[in-house]
Amino acid sequence: MTIHLSDDQVSRIQAAAGAAGLSPEDWAARELRRALRRRQIQAYNGPDADTIAWRAMVDTEQDAMRQDMASDREPPVCSHPTSGQGS
Repeated sequence: MTIHLSDDQVSRIQAAAGAAGLSPEDWAARELRRALRRRQIQAYNGPDADTIAWRAMVDTEQDAMRQDMASDREPPVCSHPTSGQGS
């Protein structure tokens, strides 16, 4: 892709690239990636229906695992009245 720039724009890009320790091409590529990412963030409207469904499934599975783990940790119930007392 070719972008036509004025001499002033080229000078500003070269100065910014030099300050960042990058070649003008690498600096321009980085700036274009950043601009694209900013546009993606601004356009974000929240998760889509598939993502919402997947999150709900994961939440349900995690809740079930937590309940299983909690039930495994319950102390054993002993019905003998003298259990745990010295003899």
